[in-house]
Amino acid sequence: MQAPGEVFLTDISKEGREVTDYTVEDQGQAPRGVIELKRYGMEFHGRGGEYFKIWVVNILLSVVTLYIYSAWAKVRTRRYFYGNTLLDKSAFGYHATGKQLVLGRLIGLVLFVIVVMAESLGPRIVGVVYLLLLLLAPWAIWRSTLFNARVSSYRNIRFGFNGGLGKFYWYLLVLPFLPLVLMAVCAGLLYVSGLLPTADTLLFFIAVPVVAGFALMYLLAPYVHCKLSQFTVDHYRYGKADFDTQLKPGRYYLITLKSLGILLFIWGLLLATGYVITLIDSSWLDVDSLFVKDGEPGLSFYLAMGIGYVVFLVTIYLAIAFYQARVRNYLFQRTLLAKEVQVDSSVGARGLLWLTLSNTLLIVFTLGLGYPWAAVRKARYFATNTSVWTAHSLTGFVADQQRQVSAMGEEIGDALDMDLDIGI
Repeated sequence: MQAPGEVFLTDISKEGREVTDYTVEDQGQAPRGVIELKRYGMEFHGRGGEYFKIWVVNILLSVVTLYIYSAWAKVRTRRYFYGNTLLDKSAFGYHATGKQLVLGRLIGLVLFVIVVMAESLGPRIVGVVYLLLLLLAPWAIWRSTLFNARVSSYRNIRFGFNGGLGKFYWYLLVLPFLPLVLMAVCAGLLYVSGLLPTADTLLFFIAVPVVAGFALMYLLAPYVHCKLSQFTVDHYRYGKADFDTQLKPGRYYLITLKSLGILLFIWGLLLATGYVITLIDSSWLDVDSLFVKDGEPGLSFYLAMGIGYVVFLVTIYLAIAFYQARVRNYLFQRTLLAKEVQVDSSVGARGLLWLTLSNTLLIVFTLGLGYPWAAVRKARYFATNTSVWTAHSLTGFVADQQRQVSAMGEEIGDALDMDLDIGI
């Protein structure tokens, strides 16, 4: 539930007010009246040419050192992007070292070698190896989340994360697969009870629970995404100030349905168009001759197939962009820091779609050399569409956090402080 006095941007937008320089009537226990909120927008000052030099050197040194330098390459990359991302004219900081990251890279190499060796020992061994990797994945993600929060800062105040490992296993491994496991158990119980006398019946009663289990997994996905997002954000902090978000699974389901609706509408429109073309009177347009020549598919056939494939990909990109933009905006606009700093996002589906498509074309037509410019464009787009709102000075809020951190002392990192983003 929303705590008394908390006012989110999603609540404000329902009143039909603009997101720039608006006022909001406070509710609950806060004093009655009007609160003036000031917007602080993010900026990104990086340039493609600058990052290209870093990127090329990183690749060359990683190749020469057989992937080991990739740890230091990641540090250089993140320091460049963090250092060029500004909020209220102050840059973010990234404080990890290559030495801290290299252990994760070595673990990645060892796992890669194990997988390659397992493939030569038979499918059963491969299955066991992949199962072990699946069991380790939530732990690796948890360690990386802890590490990346600790080594990130704004105005010399570190971020932090205090979420427990058990929740990561619950949301990433247990809850998503729970329907499939339950359906499999039901099928097993039916078999043991003797209700499956024939092979045909056995196949039917196994297939139905498996299909139902996968269907329930997909139906559960928006709920899991919502709960995992809320758990993660709620356990981030900045200095001694905690982040807090109030998310509703129903909103995630609505966004998911709209995304699927976009796909179904466009694909249905394309199928209907194709069907109408086949019904055109051949007296003034011979449809078959456009696609078939001498019994073989003609140029028009392959052209139509190519256009159809491109449209298919674009619609998928559009649905993904719509989902990502809406979820990001909803998550940010329902997030508060210390109950006084409101996070905001204004990413648009069309803008994100254009960014994705243009970056893809840039990378493809430059044979990968355009990647640095694509990465810079992406960072600039998301920074431009990210901001915070507060009724007080952001400088004053940061200064208050600096005093609290100085009084309490900086948190000592874990002895196993490392990034397990193994890069494979």
